[in-house]
Amino acid sequence: MKKVITENEDWKLGCFFDWRPKEKSIECPCCHGEGKVGGGLGDIDGPRDCPQCWGRKYKSVYPTSQKPEIPPALAEHMRRAWYDFFNANTGEE
Repeated sequence: MKKVITENEDWKLGCFFDWRPKEKSIECPCCHGEGKVGGGLGDIDGPRDCPQCWGRKYKSVYPTSQKPEIPPALAEHMRRAWYDFFNANTGEE
């Protein structure tokens, strides 16, 4: 027995095919990976969370290059797979 995929009043099935940036991080250049700044001689506030990394000790690095294009043959293959899957499971042609 085939299981038919159906939407309901709260949910609809969707698919999004796109590039996602890789997650990269570097040591925070402000606190040099310590997470704290200040607290030296003459600093009345004492050590405090780094204002650039907020005490996390690292900073996220975002892509500097353009997002690559998705090859047209791959996009067509995925579109066809989506179409074939739903037609096979709904009994339509």
